[in-house]
Order: sequence, then C-alpha cells, then structure tokens
Amino acid sequence: MLTVLWLVFIVAIMIWVWPRWWASVVQDKVDCIVDFPRHECDISEAVPLKVTLVNRSWLPIPFAEVHVNLPRELSTLQNVGAHHLVFTTYVLMRRRVQIEFTLYGFHRGPAAVKDVFVRMHEGIGLRNAYVYDHPIAHIAVRPNPEACPNHLQRFAKQGEQAVDRWLFPDETMFKGVRPYQASDPARHIHWRATARLGKLVAKQFFSSTELDVLLILNAQTTEPHWKGSARDPFEELVGYLTDVALSLERAGARLSFASNASIVGRRGVSLPGRMSGASLRSLLGHVQPYATESLSAILTYLVRHQQSMPQQVILFSAFETDEQKKLVNQLRRSGRHIDFVRAVRHPLDALEAAAEKVWSARQAAKEEGESR
Repeated sequence: MLTVLWLVFIVAIMIWVWPRWWASVVQDKVDCIVDFPRHECDISEAVPLKVTLVNRSWLPIPFAEVHVNLPRELSTLQNVGAHHLVFTTYVLMRRRVQIEFTLYGFHRGPAAVKDVFVRMHEGIGLRNAYVYDHPIAHIAVRPNPEACPNHLQRFAKQGEQAVDRWLFPDETMFKGVRPYQASDPARHIHWRATARLGKLVAKQFFSSTELDVLLILNAQTTEPHWKGSARDPFEELVGYLTDVALSLERAGARLSFASNASIVGRRGVSLPGRMSGASLRSLLGHVQPYATESLSAILTYLVRHQQSMPQQVILFSAFETDEQKKLVNQLRRSGRHIDFVRAVRHPLDALEAAAEKVWSARQAAKEEGESR
C-alpha cells in the first residue's frame, strides 16, 4: 500500500514539474517563419503560403497549434471571404516542420501576413507556451480589368472590317502578321507568310500616326490631400484603368503612367513614365488608396513640360479642386485632349453624403445623452 502511495506521489510530482520545466526550456526556443514563394497573384488565383516551425530546444513539442489571421486581400476560400487559418502539428527536438496553406486572392492590393501566433503545450495541456514573433510575408493581388461604362471608344475602318481603335485616324501602315481569325477578310491573308509558316496568317495594320497616351490615377479625395481617403471609388477607378490600359496597348498605343497614390516599396510615380500594360497592372497591385501628394503637383508638372507630354491624357479621378480644374483647362488650351473617367458605382458625393449623415446622427445622439 505504501508503495502505491509513493508511486502516486511521484506521478503527481512529475505531472506538476514536467509542464513547468518543459515550458521554461521550450520558451524562446521556437521560431515561426512565414513566406510566400510568389510576390504577386490575381484575384481568385491560388497561391501557397509556407509556415515553418523551428524547434531549437532539446525537448519535443507534442502539440503545436498555428493560428494565421489573413488581411482582407487574401482568403482561405476562392470566392468567399474567410480570413482565419488553424493548423495542428507536432515538432521533434532540434527539428523543423513546414506547413503549406493554399490561399486565394480576394481583394486587390498589397497584403502583409503578420498576425501569426503558435500555441504549444507539453502534451497534457496543463501549461501553454506561445510564440509571437510577428513574422511578415508580403504579396500583392493584381486588379481585374473592369469595363469602363463612361469611357467612349472610337472606331476606325480597316478595309471592310471595323476594328476597335482609339483616336487612330489612319489604318494604312502595314506592320506585320498575326494568326488568321474567322472575322478577317480573305484579302488580308498574307499568302507568302502562310506558305512559309504552314498556317493561315493575316496582315496586321497600325496607324500611320503613333498614339501616346498618358494615364493618371488620382488618389486624392479631400483638400488637403492628407485629410482622408475613400477606398471604394479608388478601387473602382483602378479596375477601369486596368481595362483601358490593356485595351489601348492591344490597339498599338504607347502608354505612360503617373499617380499620386502611395505604392508599397516606392514613394510614388508622380512623374510620367513609360510602362507596358502588364507592368502597369502589376504596379497597380501594390498601390494603396492614399495620396502622397496633391494632384496639383502632377498637373503643374505637365503644364511646365507641355512639349514632352502626350497629346492624349486620361485622368481617373473622383475629386478635383477648383485650382486643379483650372490647370486641366490650361492643358486643354494648349492642345491636349483630356478625358475624365469617374467612379460610377461609388461616386464620391454619395459617400460624403452618407458619412455626413452618420456623423450628424452620432452628434445628435451625443447631445441627447449629454442633455440627459
């Protein structure tokens, strides 16, 4: 009987000592590393997230529960917003375990996975240890092209076929060949190239007047520009800009881009620069809806360098001040053609009215509470 009591006593001491000793040895000896093998993805596209647990102690970890809280740009489901991951595993002494999750792009924009913690215990569950290393992994979700409802397309004739071109007055210069399509006239077939390549190819025509287009994305929604931001109109304008840029590039236009929006890893692109449609779409995945400077800075630069700027300018904007409108008119008087693209689904005026209504209701409730 005494032996049984001593055995029970020893087991109780072990149960009391083991969790505390295990926690003291393991604590600060476990690292959590998160990493995206890729730097960009599209909306609804699968992208892997690797989480690595490194046990540098001489004791095993029988239970390790990994929690990952995702930003709004990422989701665990393809078309539904699910932003929390939980995974349970174990790690032997002086070993590492790599866990790979499949995530999906959910919203456009730069995403940073940094809300990660690990809950561990000794196998019984009497003593927990936590890892809060705050590891950070970055990925950018590229925008989807969105058809612009208030952007007028212009058409030019290419023989008997109406080809979607924008501001191309003449379609007579032969530039090359492309795969034949069923809608192409038979007289446009390039027979020598067809015989050489072994497949039908058609002549490709571009304008004899090359078109340069400057695309400007305005992130300013208040005056002064640092006073606030509006995400919904900005996201809508980014979708329109992506669609217009890709359409213009397919039409043979040369694109330049400028913006006063904040860009992760860069100060901004307030000065116009030549970009391809794919590069511009990639850059828009890193853009945030915050203005780093006023739109006036971009317009003033264009006014001072009118000789080197393109004839065609498209301004994607939800807000301009009176001063900025005067600068736009000054550019128009110099012979530049400037088109505006506005947010249709989320006009800034409606958002401001809703915000003003909410603020008034809060003020009224506050005054009523103080009167009581």
